[in-house]
Amino acid sequence: MKNRLIRNVGREVLGTILMVLAALAIGAVLVVLSGNEPAEAYGMMLKGSFGSTQKITELFVKLIPTLIMALGVSVAFRAQLWNIGAQGQFIMGSICSMVVALYVPVVIPARIVLAFLVSVLAGAAWAGLAGWLKTRFNANEVITTLMLNYVANYIASYFVTYPLKDTSGDGLALQTPEVDALMRLPRLTSTSTFNAGFIVAVLV
Repeated sequence: MKNRLIRNVGREVLGTILMVLAALAIGAVLVVLSGNEPAEAYGMMLKGSFGSTQKITELFVKLIPTLIMALGVSVAFRAQLWNIGAQGQFIMGSICSMVVALYVPVVIPARIVLAFLVSVLAGAAWAGLAGWLKTRFNANEVITTLMLNYVANYIASYFVTYPLKDTSGDGLALQTPEVDALMRLPRLTSTSTFNAGFIVAVLV
């Protein structure tokens, strides 16, 4: 049993390494076709991501939602359902949680819990739309979840351009107003936006 587990893990690791190498090789070919040097391109990419402590911490900031979304869709993958719509589900959850965080007049602790619950329900409902299309019309979930990402992006663009737009500054930035400081995840460093979301991701 133990040997079988080791072999399975080995195959998974080897498969991941081969996929990464294949992606790098394909990228190198495209870089050459564009008239540039692959080594220089990959060197700049590594420097841009890992060139300083601040860049590394900012990389982890971007990693936090991606890691949590990956863990979420893994549940669907184990059920042989190919949910490609994690981005859209995340966006819809974010929009709804921001509405709660900005405009629901309850005490901060209750608002945090409510914003979290609303974001989960909104993301689940967005995924449920693809599920309904599959059960009602036998629509392929790869296509529907992928296309719903684009719909969610346009909805987010509308909200930050009109009803949720921050009008406190010059009005040029497409963003929502800032939420109360007590509702934000505490930062783990003073020089970057690296925050306690990383601890949440690890726990998840």
